[in-house]
Amino acid sequence: MMRYRWFLHPSIQEALWGIANICFAVPVFYPFDFSALITQKRGACFDQLTMDLIIGEFFLLVCFSLALAVQSSRIVDNFGLREANIATAKGVLLCVVQQTICSIGFYALGWIWILDLYITDATVCLPVHVFYYFNIIQPLHHVRSPQGLFSQRISVLSTASSSRGISTPNVSSFLSFLQHPDGYRAFLEFARMDLNLETLLAWQRMHEFREAPSVAAAVQVYQECLVPQCLLATDIGLRWHSIYLQKKTTWETSGAVSIDAFEPVAKELLQSMFRTQFPRFLAQPAGVLAWHDFVDRMRALAKLDRVLTIVRKKSSTKRSV
Repeated sequence: MMRYRWFLHPSIQEALWGIANICFAVPVFYPFDFSALITQKRGACFDQLTMDLIIGEFFLLVCFSLALAVQSSRIVDNFGLREANIATAKGVLLCVVQQTICSIGFYALGWIWILDLYITDATVCLPVHVFYYFNIIQPLHHVRSPQGLFSQRISVLSTASSSRGISTPNVSSFLSFLQHPDGYRAFLEFARMDLNLETLLAWQRMHEFREAPSVAAAVQVYQECLVPQCLLATDIGLRWHSIYLQKKTTWETSGAVSIDAFEPVAKELLQSMFRTQFPRFLAQPAGVLAWHDFVDRMRALAKLDRVLTIVRKKSSTKRSV
């Protein structure tokens, strides 16, 4: 299901929901008799054809919401879209149930008061407002109102980084960051939100290959990372495809493979992540915290190494004396 992650990108979501809402709203707000709409005459926007269109679009909207919730439930959640889509689907379903009850009550049970209170006309637009609340209002509220202590810690860390002048990250420090479990976990979570997991996972597969190199493992890495339309396809992997296709034949013929077989591709993947993703990683709160923790840990280890070096020198001096 990784190939469907593009479906959760915000621009795709906005386009799909925009089209759905436009298709839903046109028969509601486009009157067959504009002069009647101006005079607010009952029935200006709702004749039998319009109501049939609205019922059909209700059905399509429910199907679309449920299908979207099912698809997104199989994918790593990005930007909290899974909860928003499921909440939207539930809200739309409740609106459809309400409209169905009102229609049955009016046409079968003779509930004239429904027309007098304009219930059908007013509630026909509820799905749009449900979408607006769960997909726009709630995410903006979370962004604008983060937890107080978390925001204070971020501001303190930002001030500390500017005042102390933390060393500028480079490729080697970024590599050390990824090789640490906490750093890798933090960057993996960011890559999921960034909708670009393939580069990191391809680099990880090539890094793991060095721990247990074999012809079978090399062929598996090639099939997962360097073949067009593979699971972890990247632009860098596609550029190296033809070269490693020849190497794959050599591996299978000779029955041997070097431990550094994928080192050129791994270095290029690492540089690509450092150039494109790492700046965005440092621009969001979780990335700031993870990087500061890593830098503080490295500084503590460096101080410990200096202390151990001094102790060893003193002990060696005493022995020589």
